[in-house]
Amino acid sequence: MGLAALFFPKHCMICERIIEHNSSHLCVLCASSLHLSTYAQNIMHPLRLQLDKKIVVQTAYAPFINAPYSAQLIRILHALKYKKQPYAAKILCALARPQLSAFFEHHPFDVIVPVPSHFLKKLKRGYNPAELIAREIAKEHGVALSSKLLLQPKRKAAQALNDKRQRTQIRPETFRAKVSQKQKRLHMLLVDDVCTTGATLAACYWALKMQGVERISFLSLFFTPLEYEVKATVDL
Repeated sequence: MGLAALFFPKHCMICERIIEHNSSHLCVLCASSLHLSTYAQNIMHPLRLQLDKKIVVQTAYAPFINAPYSAQLIRILHALKYKKQPYAAKILCALARPQLSAFFEHHPFDVIVPVPSHFLKKLKRGYNPAELIAREIAKEHGVALSSKLLLQPKRKAAQALNDKRQRTQIRPETFRAKVSQKQKRLHMLLVDDVCTTGATLAACYWALKMQGVERISFLSLFFTPLEYEVKATVDL
């Protein structure tokens, strides 16, 4: 253990035990016991079924389930969203790599677009979780990233604090897209960190459709089936 590690030890982001190796932010015990709940590629994804109630998409996928039995995995997500630990995006994308690789083999995309965050929230947190995830995925799969194609000029209420009815009510003007004539013909993959009702993705979808985008697909690292809604967490 080096001198820096002696005075400033690294802690596992799940159990908070001190870890001696610098190559990971998870201890061996937590890394080996993660429940990587996934959906197969050859069946209709529940996220797609959820979105089909609102919009018509090319495809939709989420490798992980936001459910009680995935509590350890969700702690990594919460570290990214609520504890200002941006490196959690890299960990989550690495854990989802097998499923994401299969997804990209089945579905080619022209550009990856992260769900935007209001500038005040991004300023307070220091980053947009969806953008960090989208950047990792774009780099891994060699797809162009466009982080300024979608904007969020109006701040929406923190979804974690809303009930089911409120989560489905996102004002159409919350998001705005600026798309060139050439970009309208591209197959866009909209990326978010977690999806429950699909209201945010649907609002982004309509912002892009209003600009004439023809093909839109969705990828969320986590999908929360309505029967597995987790306890609300304050959105920092």
